[in-house]
Amino acid sequence: MHNDCTPEETKLWGKWPDVAEKFKIIEKEGFGKLDEGRKSFTQELDNVLIGNSLSKEEFLEYIKRFVHDEKEQKLPSEVRKILLKIRSSIPKPDEDTVLIRVLSPDDVMLNKYYINAENPSVSGFIACAADLEDTKTCEELVARLRLDYKDSPFPDHNKLSDIKYNEISCYIVVFKTKDVDKIKIPVSKNMFEDISDEELANLGIRKEHFILFEEDEELAEKYLSEPFTGTGFTAAGAGYSEHISNDVMNQMKDKAIPEYFVQFENPLSLKDGAFLIEMRGNKNMKVIARYSEAEKRFIRFEE
Repeated sequence: MHNDCTPEETKLWGKWPDVAEKFKIIEKEGFGKLDEGRKSFTQELDNVLIGNSLSKEEFLEYIKRFVHDEKEQKLPSEVRKILLKIRSSIPKPDEDTVLIRVLSPDDVMLNKYYINAENPSVSGFIACAADLEDTKTCEELVARLRLDYKDSPFPDHNKLSDIKYNEISCYIVVFKTKDVDKIKIPVSKNMFEDISDEELANLGIRKEHFILFEEDEELAEKYLSEPFTGTGFTAAGAGYSEHISNDVMNQMKDKAIPEYFVQFENPLSLKDGAFLIEMRGNKNMKVIARYSEAEKRFIRFEE
């Protein structure tokens, strides 16, 4: 236990020391430090690009294109092959990988699918904690993962920059899972256009590791719009957003953040020790529940 703990943190150390240790890391160093065994892809990027014909600047530009948009200039097939090969080469999450799911500030949904749910699970867009690096604020989460989509429930940077703003801005699930084979790479079918199965095999690209959103009517309608790229990476640092300040957007320009997706009908189970964080304003966090694998439910901090 640390001497500078608040009364609530002292209680957390006494109740769930495993969670308290991880929560302290998040507060002090950011979500990325939860997974010391895994480097962020951004940290690995220079080495990954060795031997490829793309510069770092070109790679960062191409992965942040909206390739699902038919009005966008299409990427040449040779470029798409490189992007797909690199995306495929990123180590898949394993059972020890710390994963993050950012949830909307909706108490009803939180209680239905997590707090009061029997055998709760995770689906939708997720991220590796390592790829969040030193992220500690709601705005940084929105910027890295591009949660500023149309009708986004997350507060914009104007609200978050107001020190008096203390409403719930998001919830965050920190977890591990044994169901790693259910985790897919979300892309547009346009990434595979004019690339034969033989070429994919020669490049070591396994199409079954991807999910093509155009092939699912519901997913296409829900997600095939900006800021979803369809390249397998988020659009961190690209373009303009009313949700994200120019300063934070500029900080993300050199970030390459792999995107992952879990189908809603085939969700991930949680390992013991997963926990839920409530964030108020831009950075006021607290742990509100811990998952018990034995009881197959989240146990509230107040219980």
